[in-house]
Amino acid sequence: MANEAGLMLVFAEKYELKPNEAMMLPALFAVAAKKTGINKDELIAQAECNEELGNYLAEMAKKVGGTKTAKEEYEKFLEEKIA
Repeated sequence: MANEAGLMLVFAEKYELKPNEAMMLPALFAVAAKKTGINKDELIAQAECNEELGNYLAEMAKKVGGTKTAKEEYEKFLEEKIA
């Protein structure tokens, strides 16, 4: 799990994802891994090396992270973290 989080952090930094967008990565990679049958860590590593795949997943994270629901969930996360 720690390796997975580290790989996602590197991915988020490479594609300059905002925190609310990066929060979408675990779910996005889980869905993509399930649909492709590829291990999540391997998929993250492939997305690092395959520019087309990386760009696609980053754009999906930005799209989903920009939704009203995602923004509300991110705000809740911040409020819980502060409390």
